Amino acid sequence: MKKLLIVGAAVLLSSCSGAARQAKEPVKLPEEFEKNAVVTVGELEYTAELHRKGADIWEWEFTQPDTIKGLKLTAAGDSCTMELEGLRVSADRSKLPEYGMMPLLDGVLEQLISGKNVSCVAQGKTLLETGTSQGLDYTARFRDGEVVSVEIDQALRVKFK
Repeated sequence: MKKLLIVGAAVLLSSCSGAARQAKEPVKLPEEFEKNAVVTVGELEYTAELHRKGADIWEWEFTQPDTIKGLKLTAAGDSCTMELEGLRVSADRSKLPEYGMMPLLDGVLEQLISGKNVSCVAQGKTLLETGTSQGLDYTARFRDGEVVSVEIDQALRVKFK
């Protein structure tokens, strides 16, 4: 009787987990990506409008917090331009921190756009896409074909509006 209960419990648990997660084809993000994002890094929260304007061209414009409201970052090719209140500074992208919020998230989004090296499972109405970018693991959540969030290791969390 005890063995029957153990076998029965194992069958129920395995069938429940099988129903909850099913391998799927990844949803590819559109090449012309445009979303409002709330980015959380540690205790700090930033709100920005993100635009992908072509292969390897990203633009972020911050709307919150007030201390950086209006800051516009544009990464294109090998350069990055930062603009705020009429001041403009350009830098070589290779000289900037590799693990800053912009290069981390842009790297993940580029991978989700290409659909390469991404695993995908369905969990209820949510698709979970996982992969590794810049040596860090990430999970992107999709609902109704739209990306709703991205978590990159313990580096940052992003919710899209």
